[in-house]
Amino acid sequence: MKKLLIFLLVLSMSLFMCSCQESANNKEYKYFLTVSDTVITLEKNEQAVITAQYSDNKTAVSFLSTDASVANVNSNGTVSAVGEGTCYIVISAGGQEKTCFVTVLDPVYTAQIVYPEETLIVGAKTNVVVLIYRDGVKINADVDWTVSDFNNCDIQELDNNTIVFTGLKEGEYTLKADANKCSVECVLRVVAQGVND
Repeated sequence: MKKLLIFLLVLSMSLFMCSCQESANNKEYKYFLTVSDTVITLEKNEQAVITAQYSDNKTAVSFLSTDASVANVNSNGTVSAVGEGTCYIVISAGGQEKTCFVTVLDPVYTAQIVYPEETLIVGAKTNVVVLIYRDGVKINADVDWTVSDFNNCDIQELDNNTIVFTGLKEGEYTLKADANKCSVECVLRVVAQGVND
């Protein structure tokens, strides 16, 4: 009988301890931490903002990067990509934590200009196309064009990558295309009718 009482006592204590542990693990919070992003992909030198809020609207939210050589974060949640790799941004408030997984890429951009000929006759039109590559793969990208002597030529954009160039006066024209962290340029020569190279 005595052994049975001891067994029941030990059993009840074990159940009580398990119940306490489960209660601690399933702690209920009155307020909640919410974040706008759990995964972010950036290229080197780009930025993104993680918006976080604690539901009592007064507890401060803190941000911490697990690897500042990949990405760092300021007190406002602005993540700045530093170097290629991965890390976590840890967001904390009111005893709660959430994480955002950050991937930083460092791709190589290159550009190539394609045009039918370098020498044109005054008034002749020619298409000039710029091709943009990201790690060797052609991509679509917005391109900004500039020309060295804008007043003596006509430029018409057909699409993001193509312009129609018309030289209105003899001379050399340097065309430059800027896009996605790379640029490329070419020189077109405009001559009068009947002038040879």
